[in-house]
Amino acid sequence: HDNTSKGTLTRDSSTDSTPTPTPSSNNSNAKKINFDTTNTNDSARHGGESALSAICQRFGETLQSKLPDLYNRTVLDIEQFTDELCQTQSTSDAQNLADTLQILAILIPNVHETILNNYLNLLPNLSRCLSSKYTVIRFFSARCIGILSMYKIDHVLQFIIDSIL
Repeated sequence: HDNTSKGTLTRDSSTDSTPTPTPSSNNSNAKKINFDTTNTNDSARHGGESALSAICQRFGETLQSKLPDLYNRTVLDIEQFTDELCQTQSTSDAQNLADTLQILAILIPNVHETILNNYLNLLPNLSRCLSSKYTVIRFFSARCIGILSMYKIDHVLQFIIDSIL
């Protein structure tokens, strides 16, 4: 056995392999991290995002006609958000809208140009969502507007100048 190769695998050349306690190791309240388990929520979310991306790319311009429920869910839920609902929205309605806005944020970069142009018609509704009493709705609507601006900067900036500012 070659002792020099063993020396490169250890932190120091001492023969004592007893670990020295760290200040946090004596604390019974210290959070223990388990690296063997994966965060299933992150994995599921990433898988869902990948699936939606693939669906958009697969169906292209025909997404609206081939999968009308996916298209209509995003458009109709956002179109139904009125000024009155903005302040009286229930928690379950807010969660439904937040889910829809998350889906829209995934769809925008992956849909065909024709459908992307249709999503631009949602800008007034998305800007209305910016005044929701729920932080998550304001966050996701701002995110959708930001993502739309990455693909249609002229249209989005003109809308912001004319309507929001």
